[in-house]
Amino acid sequence: MSGTTNNTTFALGFGLEYYMDQNFSFGGMGLFTPVGDLTQIGIAGVAKYHLRLSNGFNLVLFAGLGFLHADLNRGSGSSKIDRNDTSHFIPLGLSLEYQVGPKIAFATTLMVNLHHITLSPPLPKRQQQRGTPVRHSLEAIAGLAGSL
Repeated sequence: MSGTTNNTTFALGFGLEYYMDQNFSFGGMGLFTPVGDLTQIGIAGVAKYHLRLSNGFNLVLFAGLGFLHADLNRGSGSSKIDRNDTSHFIPLGLSLEYQVGPKIAFATTLMVNLHHITLSPPLPKRQQQRGTPVRHSLEAIAGLAGSL
């Protein structure tokens, strides 16, 4: 992940859910992660179980299945590297929500994404970074959750 400050990244996540009942929902999830010279886009179908706790807190467990696409563009001219790959995408996670109102909550999510990204052909040893090929990623996301 060259080109990032202190090896940190930015990820934008979004989702749509349909509630079967108060405790179970399913829907789609999308992730967009522009990380310096590496961009990842993932979409998945996700099932969620909502455990309603006291004092307006909700614990949400989720798992899903989808696809992840990674695109690496580094350098220019004869030394330019242009690699991409698409892989399965299995998001597993846990969210903690605080219900502000009947249809809106503050939420924070910890998610492990299982995938198998292999940037083919492999990068020469001198240009590889730790984790090639990439098999998982860990993300922490904070934001708002709401319903219509």
